[in-house]
Amino acid sequence: MSAEKIIRPAPQSAVLITGVAGFVGFHLARHYLRAGFAVIGADNPADFHKTDIRRQRMAILRREMPEIKEGDLSIRQFAEDAFARRPDIVFHLAASAGARCRNTGQFWKNNLETLVNMLAVARANPPAHFLFASSSAVYGENAPRPFCETYAVSQTGRPYADSKIACEKIARFCSEERAFPVTCARFFNIYGPWGREEMALFRFADCLARGLDAPIITGGAMRSWLYIDDAISTCATLAQLPPENYYRVVNIAGPRLVRTIDALNIIARKMNITPRTVSKPPPFPELTSNPADLSLLKHVAGKIPETEFEDGVDKFLAWHKQYRRKQL
Repeated sequence: MSAEKIIRPAPQSAVLITGVAGFVGFHLARHYLRAGFAVIGADNPADFHKTDIRRQRMAILRREMPEIKEGDLSIRQFAEDAFARRPDIVFHLAASAGARCRNTGQFWKNNLETLVNMLAVARANPPAHFLFASSSAVYGENAPRPFCETYAVSQTGRPYADSKIACEKIARFCSEERAFPVTCARFFNIYGPWGREEMALFRFADCLARGLDAPIITGGAMRSWLYIDDAISTCATLAQLPPENYYRVVNIAGPRLVRTIDALNIIARKMNITPRTVSKPPPFPELTSNPADLSLLKHVAGKIPETEFEDGVDKFLAWHKQYRRKQL
């Protein structure tokens, strides 16, 4: 069952999406616009001018959305401005991503401070449901497989992952006040059209199209690849099902693990190119694998993501050929 068949816009229903020019925010905004909701977008212009893809996403959204607010959510006044329409549903996606980045200060400001402000403003203007993005990176290498939401996550030594753990703790503390329901979405590796340029599958396609060596991080990693349409459908479904106990953590992942080297070879085969690779060590220890326990998601949403990796890659490469390759 598609998310479009589940959600029904009520009169004056408003959805606020922060990080709207980001990969997930962009697709989520377009989904809710098609479904008939009033969508308010918020993003930091310092961020959406950083990459070509982000600029293109914002250009598309500006044509489709009547209301996009530009500013820094780590500033309380801008967070209050974003809430001016008193949204019914909030998707807080604004954050610094990049599991391999070492910039602890960046993660503190863009992940923790923005969430604190958003939760504080939401407490004064309670939405029906507040959802925010976390990551499978919070589990760490020592977590038992498959990764389950009941596992007590702790510091991993990786700035990005630790910032997300701190965000989860802050949100849980807020939910204990019973001000409004909060869902923490632990996303696994998302891919698809209009994706992030620094992500592995995107880099593979770019390198192959340009005749360059494809970088492979040593260690034979395996990842649970989540196709973007599944991520959006799942988010829209969860948004209509706020947790009864006011706080919930849910894994959102693809149907199976794929070795990173196999992912490269699948993309190369579909592009009819013989890949050349160069091995690089990770900047600090990475997860060797991130299999997800999706039993809670199935219980809550009634379904789990089903797009097979090769099918998702076909859709991504069709987009890459049409929109991306001519820019390389």
